[in-house]
Amino acid sequence: MAQMLPLTGAKRMSCNNIRPNTIPFYEFLGYTGARMGHFYRLAPRPAYQVAQIKNAVILPVGGSGTLRRFAMFSELAAAFTPPATAKPYKDAWYLQRRYFAYPRQSYIAMGGFLNGRCTLVFFLRDVLVGDTHVLRLVDIVGDYTTLPQYGMALDGLLGAYEAEYMDCYCHGLSAQSMASAGFVERTENDDVIIPHYLSPPLIENVEYYFFTSDDDGFVMFRADGDQDRPNIEC
Repeated sequence: MAQMLPLTGAKRMSCNNIRPNTIPFYEFLGYTGARMGHFYRLAPRPAYQVAQIKNAVILPVGGSGTLRRFAMFSELAAAFTPPATAKPYKDAWYLQRRYFAYPRQSYIAMGGFLNGRCTLVFFLRDVLVGDTHVLRLVDIVGDYTTLPQYGMALDGLLGAYEAEYMDCYCHGLSAQSMASAGFVERTENDDVIIPHYLSPPLIENVEYYFFTSDDDGFVMFRADGDQDRPNIEC
């Protein structure tokens, strides 16, 4: 395994959703292994059907960024160029096939505009659970330094989709950065439950672990790899 990079010529090697007891093995090889952060933003409601909340924490948000939905990939391509320095680099070819042509899931692509320029693209899924909605923020591509400017706009999506919360699994964006956009971090020992499996719902927290051979500037989201896929019906 240590020879995979020189044998393939790949820039880096990473994997989402590894077993936590394998992390020492990857660290022995010189890689980084860790738990992915899990963040959420609640809509203001008197009660929640899916999330299990004892004391609701809703952070203040602001920012002048606005969101515009890209219904077709051509709209995204006309407004946004993925940063070539990103780790991992997700080019236009990847974004089109992953989020616009994927046959098994439907995604919402929201362009984040700041001062007339598209600085970020947010990829989400709207999941109906019983008679309520949940927004899964599965990927963000672009200039992450502008993320705090979209807190108010992202909060507006909760109302637009009548969602009780929005959640996001990611590594590489600090808890402070996510908080500036309105997201609360769920820790491993938290008494808050933000369910991962929704179809059908399984009311428990799920942890994700990953490894990467190059953690410098590396940002990973839930949809990287194959971790945002539908459950197989039995």
